[in-house]
Amino acid sequence: RLGTAQSHLMKESIRTALLALAEFHRERGELREAWRRVARSREYCANGRQHIQVCLLLVELSVDLREWPSVRDTISRAEHTVMGGTSSSDDNAAVDAHDPLFRQKLRAALGLAHLAEGRYGDAARTFASVSTELTDQFNGVVGAEDLALYGSVLGLATMDRKTLHETVIDGVFKGRLELVPTMREALCH
Repeated sequence: RLGTAQSHLMKESIRTALLALAEFHRERGELREAWRRVARSREYCANGRQHIQVCLLLVELSVDLREWPSVRDTISRAEHTVMGGTSSSDDNAAVDAHDPLFRQKLRAALGLAHLAEGRYGDAARTFASVSTELTDQFNGVVGAEDLALYGSVLGLATMDRKTLHETVIDGVFKGRLELVPTMREALCH
């Protein structure tokens, strides 16, 4: 037991040091080096909370670097590692206990990746599926007003009128349109 406890302490110390180095590089504007440090810290994560923290840091840094394949890869890894690749209620409850908006943050980042890659229809559907509970908790990547604007403009550009009404105007996304009243008015006319 003592050996196991010491091993966990060593892993935690290494992870903490790597994340501190990553923050140092990030503050200096050395984003690629910061990304490398955070990616390396992933192998020293001991629980779900730590995996969530590392995944979100990797997503933020990948967006800052405009490395869209890396954003998608990190999201895919998060879905399989942190969420177990399944939708079991135990896995969902564990993830939600650590960060109830984790899935929504991943969806918002995925929407940005789709947008940057020119996959406008996918981006519109992804942005429209982001819960209105995600407001400014992910401002380092995308703000609530930006989500509203991107989702509505892309929906208008890529969806037929019926789908636009179901998904954007009358769907879950409707609450987000309150953040951009001029866009709401444009969509309704």
